[in-house]
Amino acid sequence: MRQLVYDDDFKEIVNEKIKYWQNVSDIPKKVKDYITSLSNELIFRTYNDEYGYKDYCSNCLKELDVNHYCEHCQKSYTNLNKKYIIYLSQKYISDMKYICFYTYVFDVVDDEVILYNIENQLNYDHLAPLKYKESTLSIANIYDVKKDYLYERINGDTLEYSQIEAFFNNPEVEEKFTNTYIEFCFPSNSNQFLYTDNLDELKKSALYKYSQIWELKDKFNDNDFTLSSITYNPIYCKEFEYLIKMQLYNLAIDCSKINFGKGKNFKDIFGIDKKYYKFMKDIDITSEQFDLLKMYPTTDLALLEFISKGIYAFEVLKEYVKLEDLKKYIESQEDSENHIRRYISDYYDYINGLIMLGADLKDKKVLYPKNFYEEHDRVSAEVMIVENPNLDQKIHNLSNILSLNVYENDEYIIFPADSISSMIDESSQQQNCVRTYCERVGENDCQIYFMRDKNAKDKSLVTVEVRDGKVVQARTKFNKDIDSRQRKFLSDWEKVMIPIIKGDN
Repeated sequence: MRQLVYDDDFKEIVNEKIKYWQNVSDIPKKVKDYITSLSNELIFRTYNDEYGYKDYCSNCLKELDVNHYCEHCQKSYTNLNKKYIIYLSQKYISDMKYICFYTYVFDVVDDEVILYNIENQLNYDHLAPLKYKESTLSIANIYDVKKDYLYERINGDTLEYSQIEAFFNNPEVEEKFTNTYIEFCFPSNSNQFLYTDNLDELKKSALYKYSQIWELKDKFNDNDFTLSSITYNPIYCKEFEYLIKMQLYNLAIDCSKINFGKGKNFKDIFGIDKKYYKFMKDIDITSEQFDLLKMYPTTDLALLEFISKGIYAFEVLKEYVKLEDLKKYIESQEDSENHIRRYISDYYDYINGLIMLGADLKDKKVLYPKNFYEEHDRVSAEVMIVENPNLDQKIHNLSNILSLNVYENDEYIIFPADSISSMIDESSQQQNCVRTYCERVGENDCQIYFMRDKNAKDKSLVTVEVRDGKVVQARTKFNKDIDSRQRKFLSDWEKVMIPIIKGDN
């Protein structure tokens, strides 16, 4: 119970104000020790297409060796849990002066739940930690302001300006909300940690006593939390408590984002047969996996992971193929492990092309051709010709004129695209979007040339776009930049190129 005390003017008796932590000295030692342990375990990671991942010591910013050992600090990082890895750009590592991470701590005082935000800065200007900085969030007060608005704020939903204006036009609301929530820094799933050792204390509060939130200590300790999942969901979503009792912990964390049905049985509520409940519980199904399971019921976790790489495609493809068979087929393709999303996208295009051409989609030889990309390119070319019967002839006619610009030296040769098929083949080899340029090439809005090694003319090397006699784009596979020798060849070619402008062909 709070004590009854006089106000500052000794005119009336009021409840004693709730006691917040006022400074660093108020922070319990266990919480300070937890924060210190976090800062000792953090690793900074950068990624580059060329060299892959590089990890850096959070104490001195020196690169770690393959065993995650820092020779400068003589420190070995043994805890490689994902929550301790902070992803940064290489440039940020080079220029970094400080980085913040945030620890959130619940406290219960006189039945009121307080959430503390403790900001810790690692200062690389002086290579020393700065003092903690705290903010407080009285959850009950915030939700008294307008819980629905808070829910939309913390879930990142877009609000109309008129809604925001109407909300803040109320002076009482503005003061309570602005001073507590907006100034309460809460980043989105990055560099944030929740102190979970005292979650059992929430059983004592009226707000949380039925929520079962303390059962999520291990989940939250792995950094799987948001402001919504630790405040709004356990307090205002009745599904939260039931999902925890059903041991569907990940669904409880995201329950406000899930559309549950109405009814008394499992299928009415979850939209899926109860026979999948054990599977859902065994894998602690996430909201993303749950959506996939409803779309394509299965107990094959690897299949769900496969479907997650192209949901938009599989919503259509499941009408024509068994996704189990399609998974085996795509995984049998060359280098599919590194390009699985591309294969899914291209197979989706292939099926749409077959539909347009009226092919027999019950024929397995059609669905699963021996040489996928060869058949994919043939179908793509046929679709383009069906959509625009004169296009292929236009490209061919233009290539006869552009052949005046065929050029070679001892190493390279360059020549124009001469058909839809040639452009689709270039697109497939290079993994670029030049196939979408067919109509522009047919109208001579731009020109596409293929630069190849002189001894491997059939193997794509550089795709070149020309406009008004100037090279405007030149890219190797996956749209990467050309090297210095290739650049010099194109520069020499450009000097002797004959401009073929629209109307010349």
